[in-house]
Amino acid sequence: MDELEIALRKFKAANKKLTDTVGSGKYHSINLEVTSYPLEGAKVECRLYTTDCSWHYGNTWEKAFESLKAEMMKKEKERKS
Repeated sequence: MDELEIALRKFKAANKKLTDTVGSGKYHSINLEVTSYPLEGAKVECRLYTTDCSWHYGNTWEKAFESLKAEMMKKEKERKS
């Protein structure tokens, strides 16, 4: 399996996880941006968006989901207050 296939598999898994996390009835978006710099190498940014929590980023899907889940917990706590 080459790097592109691995990245695509991870992207598909992250997309399913985002749908499972926010629910299929809510708008959400997922982006993967890879920027290559001649001297520094590649910069990877994984982006998740939900209507309720806006954009959350990370250099891995795990970090992006950690940020999103923290925001979701914060909003849930605010709703209960």
